[in-house]
Amino acid sequence: MATYKELFDLRTDPLLRQRVGVACTVAAETIRLENPATANHANRLLWAAAVYNDPSTEALRMHVALLAQDVPFTVAQITGVSDAVMLAAVLVLVDTFATGV
Repeated sequence: MATYKELFDLRTDPLLRQRVGVACTVAAETIRLENPATANHANRLLWAAAVYNDPSTEALRMHVALLAQDVPFTVAQITGVSDAVMLAAVLVLVDTFATGV
């Protein structure tokens, strides 16, 4: 289990942040192509546009949210997560940020 100190330190891990940023971009493209009947689609498109306009800011927001979910895992598990699992975690959190605000 990662300690709060370890999770705090992972906020500035450059490789992890880059991977989250790429996952956000892939998620944004997935949302751009999704069925317009998808729940919350309009707000999801706004989030996707925000990712394309300012990927660093949106990646940081997502990075922090992902770390909050990673408390039960070790640092090695967090940093060693596969790209597919990271993308799935980002897609689960999208609606948290896709509020239209």
